[in-house]
Amino acid sequence: MIILKKHLAEKVSVSDLCDEYGLHPTVVRRLMKELFETAALAFQKDKVTQFLKLEKKMAKLEGI
Repeated sequence: MIILKKHLAEKVSVSDLCDEYGLHPTVVRRLMKELFETAALAFQKDKVTQFLKLEKKMAKLEGI
């Protein structure tokens, strides 16, 4: 994650990071892809959790 932080927050180029850590550029790009896909899932999970809480509350109010 430190590699991605350096690239995204500190604006270090992918090529510089690859040289520093001995990585191929496709590895860094794959890590970024996985980060963004995982981040999107975290937000979706929150929506599902909110929906389930609301559904449970509604069932309780209806006496089910």
